[in-house]
Amino acid sequence: MRRDEWDLWFRPFRSRPCATVRLVCLPHAGGGASFYRPWLGELPPEVELMAVQYPGRGDRLGEECAEDLTAMADRIADTLTERLDRPFALFGHSLGAAVAFEVARRIQDRAGALLRALFVSGRAAPAHPGLRYREPDEVLWDELRRLGGTSPELVHSSEIRALVLPTLRADYRMSETYRPAPHPAVRCPLVVCLGDVDPEAKLDDARDGWRAVVSGALGLRVFPGDHFYLLPHRARVVGEVCRQLGLVAAASPSMP
Repeated sequence: MRRDEWDLWFRPFRSRPCATVRLVCLPHAGGGASFYRPWLGELPPEVELMAVQYPGRGDRLGEECAEDLTAMADRIADTLTERLDRPFALFGHSLGAAVAFEVARRIQDRAGALLRALFVSGRAAPAHPGLRYREPDEVLWDELRRLGGTSPELVHSSEIRALVLPTLRADYRMSETYRPAPHPAVRCPLVVCLGDVDPEAKLDDARDGWRAVVSGALGLRVFPGDHFYLLPHRARVVGEVCRQLGLVAAASPSMP
């Protein structure tokens, strides 16, 4: 029997039925929902953390990877609409920033004031044209090393490389061939989060790129670090998310 759409797309790492806000997180190219699991230790009990699992990785490894970003956003938005039972925010990193942006555009009329904020991380604008997805395996794998975010042990594992490369290439193709429609603009507050030496997202480009697609408030938060600045500065990033939502981040130590 095919799983319910909610169970197919969303991973709740811990049930928080009394939470007042839901934080929906979308991962980067090659990444999965588990990337956000460590955030649990930084979030207050008022926040229920939900991470999206794209097809072709983790417990969806047997499925074909998505080919069209907007089509995937359609399904995520439609599924999320089924549970608009409390305020929520979207956070997406890199590829996930573009997916979160498209989900926000699709759901904002249905969600109304329940959509409190959109956080876009590590991406200078929704569109990110390129041809890296056509590069040979070695070049694409070097790109993964360059951006960081993956432990050296995994980067040097031939087994991991064979498992991850097809998914990484498919995600790059989806990201680099994505062309957003000109409308509608995002009306909720949009917060751009960047590393100050991220080669993928320069400060001025990000400010101009995201301002062009939002009609509401635009915020910019810069952290020390490169494309995966949010790994060493997880507590600060989560703290910024909580402040934007009018909450106080947890004081408990980070989970392993």
